[in-house]
Amino acid sequence: MPCISSRPITLRNFISRLRDQAIETAEKEALQAWGTTAVDACLSTSSIPQLAWEAARLSEVLIPNGWIKLLRNLVNAIIVGSTDGTSLSPALLRSLAFMIRQREGQWSPESTEILGALFSSLKVRLEQADRLGGLVDRKYELVCVLGVVIDAMVDIGVSTISHEQLYKPLIALLDGFSHDRELHVAQAAAYTGQALRGIQDDDTVGKASLRGLLRAIDLAMTVSGAVSSVDPSKIWEAVKSGIDGASRLRDFTWDMFKKRTGKSWYTALRATSVLIRTRSWDELSNFIQQAECRANKDFLCGLYAQLDLISQLIPPDQIQRIYKSIPESKYDRVQAWRMHTVCAIKEQTTPPEQKLASTLKRTKTYDWSLRSCGWEDVGQDLSSDGSALLDDSYRKCMPAREYYTKNALLEFYTQDDDKRLQIQRLSGDRLPVDHCYINLNVVDSDQGDEVPLESLFDCREQGGRKIWPKKIFIEGQAGVGKTTLCKKVVHDFLYRNLWSDSFDWILWLPLRHLKGKHADSYSIKDLFHHEYFSQHQESALLEDTLDSIVAWNSARVLWLLDGLDEVSQDWDADSPMGRFLQTLLKQPQTIISSRPYSTKQLSVVKQDLKLRTVGFHAEQIEKYIRAKEIHPDPETADKIWEFIDEHSRIREIAQIPVQLDALCYTWKEPLGNSNTARTMTTIYQAICVELLRKDLWRREKRIDGRTLTEQQTEELSEFEVQLHMQEEINLLEALAFHGLLTNIIDFDAPFKSSSLPDFSRNTGPAKPRYTA
Repeated sequence: MPCISSRPITLRNFISRLRDQAIETAEKEALQAWGTTAVDACLSTSSIPQLAWEAARLSEVLIPNGWIKLLRNLVNAIIVGSTDGTSLSPALLRSLAFMIRQREGQWSPESTEILGALFSSLKVRLEQADRLGGLVDRKYELVCVLGVVIDAMVDIGVSTISHEQLYKPLIALLDGFSHDRELHVAQAAAYTGQALRGIQDDDTVGKASLRGLLRAIDLAMTVSGAVSSVDPSKIWEAVKSGIDGASRLRDFTWDMFKKRTGKSWYTALRATSVLIRTRSWDELSNFIQQAECRANKDFLCGLYAQLDLISQLIPPDQIQRIYKSIPESKYDRVQAWRMHTVCAIKEQTTPPEQKLASTLKRTKTYDWSLRSCGWEDVGQDLSSDGSALLDDSYRKCMPAREYYTKNALLEFYTQDDDKRLQIQRLSGDRLPVDHCYINLNVVDSDQGDEVPLESLFDCREQGGRKIWPKKIFIEGQAGVGKTTLCKKVVHDFLYRNLWSDSFDWILWLPLRHLKGKHADSYSIKDLFHHEYFSQHQESALLEDTLDSIVAWNSARVLWLLDGLDEVSQDWDADSPMGRFLQTLLKQPQTIISSRPYSTKQLSVVKQDLKLRTVGFHAEQIEKYIRAKEIHPDPETADKIWEFIDEHSRIREIAQIPVQLDALCYTWKEPLGNSNTARTMTTIYQAICVELLRKDLWRREKRIDGRTLTEQQTEELSEFEVQLHMQEEINLLEALAFHGLLTNIIDFDAPFKSSSLPDFSRNTGPAKPRYTA
């Protein structure tokens, strides 16, 4: 039987489930279809800005075609955003970077071509902004967009973009912007240009491993969102637990990360970005003091730009301590950054009347008209768990709905360790269905052909032609195993793939459960709710799904309609419930069980095959008796079997499973002597007395003020047992007589609560009819 699992609710659970190596094929296919549906919902032009992050997370498990489609749509959305003059969504850009970093080792020329279109568009917009002049903020934003995308490409080792058409023109453009008067523009251009050069660098082992670590850390931090404080030494643990493929980097530690930055000011800025984003101020100060490139002007400008981004978020005394760890520089641009950042800090604590004086002290060489762009710190925009998107797309994805509806049905059948599919003995103990045997003979056959259960739907000769049975009627007397047959069909379908090539669904319905239903418009969907899903939190969706399956794929659904005799007399054919019953009987694939006399409702339904349950064969009776669950003591089992084998009347009783169980349950030595076993009546009387004897002890009857022990009840005579259980005997007789008059077989909970008290009051002690 497949593993039973409920559908994932969050994106994290969805992705984890799909990555699970132990996932069964059917669930994997359902999840992939569901993921495709979710991404399609994200790809509409109206939705992608709002759902970009959810789509990027799903890209982790998309098949290549779906990933390319999503990449193209994200890039197009950014291109539109950089063209229409509106401010870009940080979440949209960060989602694109996340997608790129997820594709390490799977990057394709088509992916590079798509990003090339973005680069071309950004290049054109940058040139336009530069020509028009005065669009400093626009120019800065476009450079930052380019930098975020190139960072991601560096991290996965993309080493080829069009050299003549993109690389050289972009490098020239960025080099020019790196001398811009506006400090933010100049720094962003220098940083992005250095990142772009990194794409064309040779791929050494050391650089590749460092890129991998940067990629993994960035992914882990993006998934976890904005954080207030993270121990950098713990980041690696988050990387290992949250990122697929991170095991390749297990040899790296935080200390090694610091050492591998070397003289590269670009890589050093990637490291300080991590420390700043995790609010690791002491580690940041230490790193600045130890970095080999700490005197490099580009590193220092980039560092000041990063601190400018968060200067408003931390106490001034903390930011001042960090600034003290930064070495002084002779370069004008670095001095300008320092002057402006120091002035900005002072303004946080300077009274308003003194701020004008502070402003007049600023340098005139460079402009400070912008705030730093914080594309990385968009955790607040990436906090959605994706549950809304998953829920909406799940409702639109029939393959996923079918899979998890089937799982809910499996859970219904198998909950509590298969309790519903087990056989309950008179003792209250439960037996696996394997301990019961199904023997079926063809009705009206001169040869009495026996039909194995697994062959019910096989092709057979009938009336000189071949048929494949679709509607099968099985009759049998009470207790012979009709319900056990249904349980075994469900059990073997789930655990042994019985008829799996013919059916996808088995719907077992004890028809007595329809009693008391009087609605004028009772439907199959109502049936699914009451029978299978009433306790499920997604009952409405499950019922709707199963109803659609029955309506559109009924040939793959087998109905087990158990106990037609229990309802066939209750409704007229023209009554609402009578019509509903006919709807069930007319389903394309059915197995209907009933006692032989209750076939009125079948008159309008053609049956392809009629069978009769015939109880246990002799070897099955013996096997049942010798089962350890029935009698652990082999000597007792031997005596029971000898007793049955020696008395033909007893063999007739033992063929019926419920009677065989009663015989085994109530077995006592005197039952086996020839005088006691003279007639069927005496056998039944002996069984009844032993059942009453066991109930006498269980009910803790008191005699002379003392509760009977099990040993004392065993020593009571037949007369004494009946004497102390007479009220119970009277009640059972009254119930049996009432059932005969009203055609009630199953005394359900409503009857017990409404009518049983009246029976109890009206029946009282009486003299036993049997004497010792």
